[in-house]
Amino acid sequence: MAEVRTGITVAEVASLLHLRVDVLAGAGGLDRPIAWAHAVDNPHPWDWLDPGALVMTSGWIIPEEPEAQRTFIERMAAAGLAGLFTGEDPKIPPLRVPELSREMLEAADRLDFPVLWGDMSTSWTEVSRMVVRANLIREGRMLNVILRVHDKVRGWLASPGSSQELLDALGDVVEARISAIDSQTGERLLPGTTLDPVWVEALREALAARADARPISIRLAAGERSATAVQFVLERTRAFVVAESTTGEAPRVAVLQHVAAACALEIARVDAAFHEQLWSGAAILSEALQGLLHPTAL
Repeated sequence: MAEVRTGITVAEVASLLHLRVDVLAGAGGLDRPIAWAHAVDNPHPWDWLDPGALVMTSGWIIPEEPEAQRTFIERMAAAGLAGLFTGEDPKIPPLRVPELSREMLEAADRLDFPVLWGDMSTSWTEVSRMVVRANLIREGRMLNVILRVHDKVRGWLASPGSSQELLDALGDVVEARISAIDSQTGERLLPGTTLDPVWVEALREALAARADARPISIRLAAGERSATAVQFVLERTRAFVVAESTTGEAPRVAVLQHVAAACALEIARVDAAFHEQLWSGAAILSEALQGLLHPTAL
């Protein structure tokens, strides 16, 4: 079942007179709920934010060229972000917003992606606080999902099965198909698990395009399909959990970080079992070579 959206919408933020907000484009999307409101200084906000996030920026992350601005809007809309809230203080030239092009605003209208303009005296912190207060119920639901992930892991440690069964169990909780990928080799990190080559290639291309940055998460696209990749730490490689939603709504990155931790734990368990078997076999071979092992033991 998809998560029920609650909380404040873009329209409600835009309607608050004390914020002095103008809707420049994308009015058809004003009913989008805002899951969180972030002041962003990264030019690829779709990699860093969950779907439903309102991007707040002083403007320097907005590209200068009209076609680049159009792509900027299309990427944010494709990632499911709630809208763009920008503005400038003419007294501070470094914070000047590039001229918002016709191409950018037309793309926002076409995609129903709200573009809001606010006075820079508006406090981003105040907007964030409003969204937090409005979304306390929704955040409680996310906490519930995280606790269910932990419960699955506890049960798994008590009675482990195959690695694919663990990924399936975690996928049932977060409503997504889960895979664990070694980004350096493109191979699965857990033996016996399924791995869609579409996401291997999409991840490889995304990492190549971000050689100068290592975001916490990356939005992947393959045709009409989409997935979220979340990086986690392994000593020997750059590892990613890839989650393709089964409901059309991407799992929250905060939830997927717990799924990634569960995968790291399973990888450690599988490695430990392999080395235990390896050392056991080596010990038997050593005793056999020394003539210490009775033939009936072989």
